[in-house]
Amino acid sequence: MLHHIPVLLTEVLTIWHAKKGGFYIDGTLGLGGHSEALLKKDPEAQVLGIDWDPQSIEIAKERLKKFGSRVFFAQGNFKNIKKIMENLKLPKTDGLLFDLGISSLQLENGMRGFSFQKNGPLDMRMDPSLDQTAEDLIQNLSIEELEQIIKNYGEEKKAKIIAREIKNHALKTRLDTLKLSQIILKIVQPFKSKGVSLHPATRTFQALRIATNNELENLKFILGETPDLLQSGAHSVWISFHSLEDRIIKNAIRDWAQGCICPKDFPQCVCQKHKEFINLTRKAIVAGEKEVLQNPRSRSAKLRAVEKI
Repeated sequence: MLHHIPVLLTEVLTIWHAKKGGFYIDGTLGLGGHSEALLKKDPEAQVLGIDWDPQSIEIAKERLKKFGSRVFFAQGNFKNIKKIMENLKLPKTDGLLFDLGISSLQLENGMRGFSFQKNGPLDMRMDPSLDQTAEDLIQNLSIEELEQIIKNYGEEKKAKIIAREIKNHALKTRLDTLKLSQIILKIVQPFKSKGVSLHPATRTFQALRIATNNELENLKFILGETPDLLQSGAHSVWISFHSLEDRIIKNAIRDWAQGCICPKDFPQCVCQKHKEFINLTRKAIVAGEKEVLQNPRSRSAKLRAVEKI
């Protein structure tokens, strides 16, 4: 089995596990590391594992089969959790977990197109059944549209130059991951994030992946659904890996945890806005030095969580 280290495992277990013997949902199952730890911790807990990637589901099934009927699976986009729960006639959950981003399995397989260090097609689909690949996206967009994706989703300062060069090359030859990486290497210098040197193609690859899978819109949608998925006292935990995701989650939590928004001089509330959640993480939880050394992927992870009132 592929070596897999769940990010912020101790912190996730402490917060996600809100009730002994409860029913939990892992909305981004991946290879099943977080779910395995929770099922070991609580011999009475049950977990529904959901993942968009059918290959991840199959590997997680093998990993978690020792827990028998205490764990069950659904392949699909996490934005559809409510529909999945309705179809399976499941109750509201006692804990909801989302570990966003890409897995080690997806990165290691060059044919999936997520890695700028492995040769492969520019695919980048979380679910291989999606109609549009990253290469299709590049072919179909104008230079200006591609620039906006790289600028907005990758926060790349040289988005305009990169977009123009990508489109120029795409007109002449079929792009793959290494060709795209080489184009960017000629434009962007290596940069550091939290003291770690990052590849110049990091931001552009991130932007194309987000756009290909509509990741931010999916995140916004499931945040809107979250209050209806949880039992009273249940916890929802979110792990994000870049500032765009974290900002969306942070703003949603702020709105949930805020009660009446009427001006203070109003004699009584007219906004009818009630506090829905308690913010369990006033400041995002991040990995410590020891975990970052053992698992470099954790260096950019931010965990935020809430409890439903």
